[in-house]
Amino acid sequence: MAPRPAVLISRLETIAASRLSQIVELEQEAFPACERFGAVLMQQQAALRTSGLLVAEMGSAFAGFLLFSRTASSGLIAKLAVCAHFRRCGVGSALLRHGIAELERPQRRGATVSEILLHVDPAREEARQLYEAHGFNRAALLPGYYTDAPGSTRAALLMRRLNPESHQQQAESAPMIKAKRRREELDEHAGLGRTSLGVA
Repeated sequence: MAPRPAVLISRLETIAASRLSQIVELEQEAFPACERFGAVLMQQQAALRTSGLLVAEMGSAFAGFLLFSRTASSGLIAKLAVCAHFRRCGVGSALLRHGIAELERPQRRGATVSEILLHVDPAREEARQLYEAHGFNRAALLPGYYTDAPGSTRAALLMRRLNPESHQQQAESAPMIKAKRRREELDEHAGLGRTSLGVA
């Protein structure tokens, strides 16, 4: 039995027409109409400084993609899809690991996101299990999140992964912040005392 080819992940800032066609075709297969971005929005999102598009290949074959975005304090896994014939080959896990690493990488001045969020259809059991295996936990059930047709909606499960590095930094900096605030309070009281003495 031939060894399985490794999963290769690359980040695209510009998307060739042939690759974009593969991504859009997979999106149409993997997501209902209400969840699709389409070619134009996909290109726009990939080009944003606050977003990123990861593509997976096995051998020379397109295997899947992941789209993510970030704000100053949080990240979002917006899309994750794997081609049917490459499922259960580690492609989804590889894309998710790389997406998490991209989002949790420190930005300018060392800032990091404190959490990563995603939405998933509660009926997609395998997808939910994949996310849980990578540190995501159920945060809330959002009724009516997906609109399949006028008057027809479905709930979404909001899942969240806390960034351990960010929370460790916050825990380590908490005593320093408290000490700084205490010094400011003492300085303020001392200043008030000096003012009172000066007036007297």
